[in-house]
Amino acid sequence: GYAGKWLFLFLIFSSFLFSACEKDTTTDIKKSEKLHHEGLLFQESYEYQRALQAFEAAATLDSALGRKDAWRRNLTELAKIQQRIGWLPEALASLEKAAALTTADSIELQDDFRRKTAALQTKLGHYHAAIDTLQAIQSPTTNDRLHLAEAYLQLRDAGMAYQYFTAAANSSATMEQLRAYAGLARVFGNSPTSSRDKDSVAVYVKKILNLMYRVRKSE
Repeated sequence: GYAGKWLFLFLIFSSFLFSACEKDTTTDIKKSEKLHHEGLLFQESYEYQRALQAFEAAATLDSALGRKDAWRRNLTELAKIQQRIGWLPEALASLEKAAALTTADSIELQDDFRRKTAALQTKLGHYHAAIDTLQAIQSPTTNDRLHLAEAYLQLRDAGMAYQYFTAAANSSATMEQLRAYAGLARVFGNSPTSSRDKDSVAVYVKKILNLMYRVRKSE
């Protein structure tokens, strides 16, 4: 009847509309992938301005398409370029956007973003923010403890710097031990108030020299 005819026309129209939308989406996905690839090529050839444009365009497309993984990937590359050309606040903003696109169960990925974010915050002199970011890392490493100690040292919080440098000094990795001992020497050497502080500096300098001697001997 009349109703059946209209239902048939509606189904035909809906099918056509869905097909057109699907085709547009596929085209946009291909365009985004192409832009990402071009961005990587521009990056390799140090054409940073063109790389920025490619990653920005790809990120805009992926945002509209709801492709969170691809969107995050392009924002991460964008942050990398921004950092290389000295656009640190912009790089931090891109990284924070990318980090917000991670899922709650991707702990390793979240920690990776926290480390990158903290490194940028430190470069910008945002030491309090860097400390908060580093302390949010769920699987901290010795390197994270060293970064925390160095941030506290910048804030002249000798007590917290000492605590994290001491923890890092227990590392089995020689370079991490060297950084920890150098940090401890700085803790006591920045403003020595007693002969004990000066003696502590001498102790850590001696530890550094002994470590360096052992490294050279093993080569």
